[in-house]
Amino acid sequence: MDEPFDLNITDDEQPKPNHAASSDYKAEDNGRSRLFGERHSRTRTKKESTPKAIIAIPNRKGQFKEPLMKLYAGVGTMLMIADPICGTAVLSSAEKCAETLDQLAYENEAARRAIWMLTQTSTVGMVLVAHMPIIMAVLMHHVPRMQEAFGAMGANMMEEFLKQTATGTESQ
Repeated sequence: MDEPFDLNITDDEQPKPNHAASSDYKAEDNGRSRLFGERHSRTRTKKESTPKAIIAIPNRKGQFKEPLMKLYAGVGTMLMIADPICGTAVLSSAEKCAETLDQLAYENEAARRAIWMLTQTSTVGMVLVAHMPIIMAVLMHHVPRMQEAFGAMGANMMEEFLKQTATGTESQ
């Protein structure tokens, strides 16, 4: 052990890498994922995509005024619960805002498409509206901030709303 370590290594003593050794190696592919073991196909089939149908949106003056007024009325009414002043402002300016947005939609194709999508009732929108009483009841019951914000007035309005929706669903 008293001999010093020799750091002078000649080229013929060093190992030489064989770069071609793994070029023909193929991993065993039994069609299973390494992580979960499920079978999968290595080749993905590409589905032929069908082009989406372009919806022709009519371009008439006044076509969006009524749906936009209903939208503003809904937003203003919901806002009235939390803040009567802001809710009243939205409701009082609903007609003028709807008229100007309708004019914009008449003149601008991109705006017409955006307003069309905003005013069309979708299945997702109907699902959200159907679940709104549940969401409001849970918020009023379990979220102290909502209880503070709405107080007794909000609780009473929520009770009335639930009564109306309960009687409305029984008649259908």
